[in-house]
Amino acid sequence: MNISTNFITADFLFILGSGVLVAAAGSLLGIFLVSRKMALVSDALSHVALPGVGLAFILNFDIFWGVLLALIPVLLVLNLIEQKVRIDFSTLVGIIFAFSLAVGVFLLPGEELLEGLFGDIGKIMKKDFLITMVTVSFVAIFIIKYYRELLLISFSEEWARIKKTKVTFINALFYVSLALIIALGIKIIGALLISSLLIIPASSAINLARNSKEMIILSLLFGVLGMTAGLLFAESVAEITSFAGPVVIIAQTAIFAFTFAVKKIRSKKSSAK
Repeated sequence: MNISTNFITADFLFILGSGVLVAAAGSLLGIFLVSRKMALVSDALSHVALPGVGLAFILNFDIFWGVLLALIPVLLVLNLIEQKVRIDFSTLVGIIFAFSLAVGVFLLPGEELLEGLFGDIGKIMKKDFLITMVTVSFVAIFIIKYYRELLLISFSEEWARIKKTKVTFINALFYVSLALIIALGIKIIGALLISSLLIIPASSAINLARNSKEMIILSLLFGVLGMTAGLLFAESVAEITSFAGPVVIIAQTAIFAFTFAVKKIRSKKSSAK
């Protein structure tokens, strides 16, 4: 297998930078998704975004804005309904999941559908990197500012309300942040795989972490490592110029398998004592 040594260009650095930033933010949000047992919800939301991808292609504007137009209103409305009606959030998302997927497939022709489902890193440019920097900064500020509240809500939403936490407001910001990262991630690895970018690093971190602080650090580390390794392999070894998403997720899954093995070894040693 030939390994290319000429892949590090300005364009690739924008791709790598965008990927690393999205992976970092997604890994942090993933901790709260997994803690809230909302792992499958993120997968459903990525499919809810597909009509936005179709709208972007039809009207000829950036996929990022199309996905936001589709996702943010749906998430905010679902958040309000959840507070009023007290229906499980995953149930609410499931109600509109199949409809959104059908609309997205209907709007997207063959080639565009493939790009929507698996992303196309070949189309990431400097402006995409700048948008990613601004968006990830917003998400990072939100997580840092409301870190304790997010942990409390993840532990028990009812207890958070008793402690007079602004649950509705923080949940709304959380869902907006989730929509932003999904919108960015769809451009990089596509709608079918973006949920894995949120869930796998967090799950890997949970295998090894002994407290919430270690969980955050490890999830961030594993997310960035998996994205970097996947993109570097795709560009230098496999020479995949566009659909690198599957390679990234394979790298993330390999990290999860390693952490799971370490967890089992630790468990056996503890039992032996």
